[in-house]
Amino acid sequence: MNESYQLFYESRFETAIDQTKPDSFQLNSKNITCPSQTFVISRNTDGVVLSTYGDATFWDLTPYRTAASQDTKLFWNNIPYQTVDEAKWLTFIMIYLVSTGRAGALTVGTLYNYHKVIKKLCHYASEESLTVSEILASEQNVAKFIKSKINTGSLLTYFIAFLGHLFELGEKQTGIPTLGLKVITNIRALRETIPEHKQHPVIPPRIFSGFLSELWALIFSFKKIQASLISLVEKCVKNKRYGRRQKPKNIEKYGIELTFSEAVEFHGLTSELDKLGIKSLTNIHGYILAIQDAGRYLLHAYSGMRYSELLSLMLNCLSIEKSKHGNIVRLLGKTSKLVGQRKTTAWITSKESETIVEVLKSIAKLVTHDHDFSAKELILFPSPSYLGFVGAKRSSTACLPHTHTSSTLWRFINIKEIEINNDDLNFLEIIDGSRAWRMEDKFKIGERWSFSSHQFRRTLAYYCRQSGLVKLSTLKRQLKHITREMSLYYADGNEYSELFDTNEHFYKEYDRSKPEVDTLAYVLELLFSEEDLYGSHGNHIERFNKQKNEQQKVKILSNREDIVKKFKNGELAYKETALGACTTTYPCNQKLLGNISACIKCTDAVLKPSKLQNVINYQRNFVESLESNSIEYRTEKMELETLLLQQNKMVKRG
Repeated sequence: MNESYQLFYESRFETAIDQTKPDSFQLNSKNITCPSQTFVISRNTDGVVLSTYGDATFWDLTPYRTAASQDTKLFWNNIPYQTVDEAKWLTFIMIYLVSTGRAGALTVGTLYNYHKVIKKLCHYASEESLTVSEILASEQNVAKFIKSKINTGSLLTYFIAFLGHLFELGEKQTGIPTLGLKVITNIRALRETIPEHKQHPVIPPRIFSGFLSELWALIFSFKKIQASLISLVEKCVKNKRYGRRQKPKNIEKYGIELTFSEAVEFHGLTSELDKLGIKSLTNIHGYILAIQDAGRYLLHAYSGMRYSELLSLMLNCLSIEKSKHGNIVRLLGKTSKLVGQRKTTAWITSKESETIVEVLKSIAKLVTHDHDFSAKELILFPSPSYLGFVGAKRSSTACLPHTHTSSTLWRFINIKEIEINNDDLNFLEIIDGSRAWRMEDKFKIGERWSFSSHQFRRTLAYYCRQSGLVKLSTLKRQLKHITREMSLYYADGNEYSELFDTNEHFYKEYDRSKPEVDTLAYVLELLFSEEDLYGSHGNHIERFNKQKNEQQKVKILSNREDIVKKFKNGELAYKETALGACTTTYPCNQKLLGNISACIKCTDAVLKPSKLQNVINYQRNFVESLESNSIEYRTEKMELETLLLQQNKMVKRG
């Protein structure tokens, strides 16, 4: 005889404090019932109820978010009314009944993606005059639903996971009929038929360098007026009669102690603010937001962090420690991406970030100085709305970032520096020749480049992983320090690896990109080299692989995956050297000796005449600086003679 029993469930959201915990749920094993309409879904930090199961408009999950940029409201008023009950129960199942995943935890971001799938099921059910349960119970209905509503690989991935959770729980526990495991496995195979979003492009070097220069110029414009601007803003926040424009409603409401222009003059800012086009407190709000955006983009560029990861950084996020290689600079924050719960994570950055964070901290303290946030609450990117210069002044209940739905940054930089030209498109076509870049509207010549945080991740991985790809001297200088830091601290087995040991950390992108970027450098620097190549491997390329015309060039690009496989399998390597390149897959025992001429006889070396000439010039000057009767002079002169002998051989070969 099967007796009924009670099942007890807790919300899978990670709660920082007990006051925010939702209600516990009890389920009778023989009588499946949904929660009551008054069942508490969420509470704020004071324990006050935010949302109940029966709320008709939305569930507010803000207290449980793990990233500042997450959508935290699950809306019910945009779902066909006849399917809302099913939608709520399915969503509730994902929160309470599912027990899979790392540590069983659930993030608001993951739930939001399940909610997207559930909403699509509801709309499809309404259109087809079905219930959601009827769709989920039928393989044919599920197939039609996928064809009608699932248009990206990401959505299909979450739908498959959703079906898997329902299958694991079973109909007896949820009341929802499910498909068999074999059918779900077959659905997984459909991933290959769903068009994916196009890969994030590598930012062309000219645009990347120009953008970094413009961002730094904006950061230094703030540093130049920092003390005076802070003084002006603090006075304007404290006194509503100070620094306001002479509008009748202002005069009537507050009176005017000093107009904006008079206050600016008093603080010695007239000339600098005129250059920036700042004529009001509204403009100051926009300028502060632009500085924050500039800092955010620069931290993307010098760390590879995601947008949500940056917005969740706290004020004390910068860590500087001494190591055997010098100071190690890291950004410390939290991530929940594919971890299931908040985890302390570190991102390697460079000394440039010290200046960026210093400016952002100054702004964070400024915009929140009239609020009582504790040191533990204060984030690095608080919204300028806390100043109250634009719209309603934000309350002090929580320290939140600006939503960044729009940016004022573009008003303060030279857009010409980031407009796409033909060279940029040529670069993109070499990176990915299978994509019709010139046919896409956002990559038209003359268009402003559209930046995203994922672009910075891929771009940083490309340029730092293979410095040979960076030919622009300005960009080489801009990335000098971060390239070194990443090569030191993102190596396998280093002492800090536990702080970035998650599948979605930037160092995984850095690591994954190596075969691809090495292939690209090999193709561009050797197979497409306009110089004749020498050395054992150089001679091999000249005879068998080097492109002789545009047709062969296209063929090499189209077959690039074959070269990538060789790099992945350890059959080929590429590293730029003083004389050209090295393609050995084994450690070099000559490098530690500083013996440059050893490359000449190496079977894996590629020699370039232009590089050899540069080394000869340097070596000749070095020899001339030494005492002619010293051992060092004789040693270095022999090195020079070896280099000159190789140059003569190249000249004779023609």
